[in-house]
Amino acid sequence: APKYLAQHPGGMVLSSRALTDFVPIQRGGIHGRYTIQWDKNDIEDAGFVKIDILALGSLSQSQDILKMVEERTGKYPDLSRIDFEDMNVYRMLWEADTVGIFQVESAAQMQIISRLKPRNLVDMAHQVACVRPGVGANDGVRTYLRRRTKQEQVTFDHELEEKALARTYGAVIFQDQINELAMCVGGFSPDEADKLRRAFTRKNNHAVLDSYHKKFLQGAISKGVDIKQAEKIFRKINGHYMFPESHAYAFGVTAYQMSWLKYYYPLEFYVALMNQQPMGFWGPDTIKEDAKRHGISFLNPHINLSQGKYVIEKECIRMGLLSVRNIGPATAKIILEDRNVGGEFSSLHEFMTRTKICREEIESLVMSGAFDVFGKDRRTLMWIIGLCYRPIGRQLPLDLPFYQDMIDLVPLDGFEKMILEYKNMNIFPSGHVVEQFRSYLPLGIIDINSAKKCVDGEKVKIAGVVARPLQRPLSTTYFMTLEDEYGLIALIIWPHVYARLKRVLKQALIIVEGAISRKDDTLSLVVKHASVIGASVVKNRLGYSDNRFLKQTRPMFR
Repeated sequence: APKYLAQHPGGMVLSSRALTDFVPIQRGGIHGRYTIQWDKNDIEDAGFVKIDILALGSLSQSQDILKMVEERTGKYPDLSRIDFEDMNVYRMLWEADTVGIFQVESAAQMQIISRLKPRNLVDMAHQVACVRPGVGANDGVRTYLRRRTKQEQVTFDHELEEKALARTYGAVIFQDQINELAMCVGGFSPDEADKLRRAFTRKNNHAVLDSYHKKFLQGAISKGVDIKQAEKIFRKINGHYMFPESHAYAFGVTAYQMSWLKYYYPLEFYVALMNQQPMGFWGPDTIKEDAKRHGISFLNPHINLSQGKYVIEKECIRMGLLSVRNIGPATAKIILEDRNVGGEFSSLHEFMTRTKICREEIESLVMSGAFDVFGKDRRTLMWIIGLCYRPIGRQLPLDLPFYQDMIDLVPLDGFEKMILEYKNMNIFPSGHVVEQFRSYLPLGIIDINSAKKCVDGEKVKIAGVVARPLQRPLSTTYFMTLEDEYGLIALIIWPHVYARLKRVLKQALIIVEGAISRKDDTLSLVVKHASVIGASVVKNRLGYSDNRFLKQTRPMFR
C-alpha cells in the first residue's frame, strides 16, 4: 500500500478516450484537478502518453530582463542572435561568477566550470550535464575533467564503446549514452536498450536487471568482447538521474543566454532575479552581495518611491514593498493606490490615517527603513505608532495631537538596524553581517578576499555566514558554502571531521579552520576545525551578553 500520495506538479496523461474508462481517478486538492492513482511507471507500462511540463523561473527572469532593457534603451535584444562564442562571457564563467545564472550557479557547478572552462555551446551542454547524480556515481565527472584537460589519456574498455563515448572523452554523462552502450556493446535493439535504462530506475528491480545483465554479457561476448571487459562496461550503467543529451543542450543554451544577460545588463539581471524569488540556488542576501561586487547598490524600501516589486532607481535597485515581512499583495495595492490618488505621504501619522493598514504591517515597514525619509529614527517612529495607532472599529477616529507625548529615545545603531532588517526582510541592503562582527573577531582570522591569494595547503581561519548548508551527494564527503562581505568559499568536510563538528556546522555564523585547496583554478577550504561566533563576540559587539541573541538571529541568516 502507498505510504502517501503525491501529485506530479507538471505531469499530464493523454488518452484517446476518457481516462475514467481505464484507470482509477480521484479528486485532487485543487478544485477541478484530478489525480490518477497509478504511478508514472504503471502509466508508461500501460501505453499511455505521459508528458512532464517543466516550469522554469529563469525564463520569466529572462523575459523581465528583456522588457526592462527595451524600456531603458528602446531595443529588445534577440537572444537567438547573440554571439554564442563571446569570450568576455566565457571568461566571466571561468571565474565562477555565476550566482543567479540558470544551471551553473550551484557550488558544485562553480567548482567544475572553473576547471572545464567552456568555450562554446557544446561545452555548455557538457557543463550542465556533468553535475547530475548519475554522472558522479561512476566517477564520470572526474574522468571527464581529467581527460578534457589532458591530465589523463582518453581510453576505452573496448573499441565498441568509442561510438557511444568518444564525444565525452570516454565518460558517460548523458542518459542517451546508456542506450548507446547497450546497443553498441550488448547488441540490444533501441527498444530493448531503453527498457534496460528504465529498469535501473525501478524499485525491486533485481530480477529484471539480472536478466538484462545476462543478455548484455551474451551480446557483448558474441561481438568479441572479453567477459571482464563486458562486466566493466555494464557497471557504467546506473539508475541515478542524468540529463538526456537534447535536454542538456537546451539548458546549455539557456545558461549561456542568462550569462550573456548578466555580463551586458547586470542591473536588469539582478532586478529580475530578485523579483522571481524564491528561485535558484542562493538566498536573497547572497544575491544582493553578488550584485554589490558588480557595483550595484540595493536601497531600502521607501514609502514614497517603492513599487510592489524591485525596480531600477538611478542605477541602483530599490526594494519593493512586497519584500517586507507582513506586506502582501493586498496591502501593497492599498498603499500604492492611496499614494497614486492622494499623493506622496508626508509623515508616518498621515500614512496611518490614510491607509488604515494593521499595526504589524506598519511596524514591519518602519523597521525595514521605509519611513527613514521623514528624518526620524526608527525607534522614535515605533513610539509614534504606539501613540497614534487605533484599530479600525465602528467608532470614528478622533485625531488628537500627540507631539506633547514624544520623548527623546536613543537611536538604533547600525548593528540593531541590521538585526531588524534581517528579521523584517531577510536581507541587509547596506552591508553584510560579518562586517558588523569583523573588528570583534579573534586575531588571525582572514577574509575570503585574502584567502584567494593563499597557496595550496596554507592553513587559514575564516569567519562567515553559512550561505548554503551541508550537502552530501553520492559520496561520503560533505560540502558547504561560507560567505563573508568579500565573497563565497566552498568548504570540504571529510566524514570523520563531520562526525566531530556536526553540531557546530549546523549553526548560521561560524569560524572554520583548515587548509586551502587549489585544484585547476578552483578555491576551497578543507575543514579541520570549526567554532560558533558565539556569546563572547556578541558581548564585545553589543556591550552586554544576551544568550537570546543567537537563538533569535539564527534563522535570519539562512
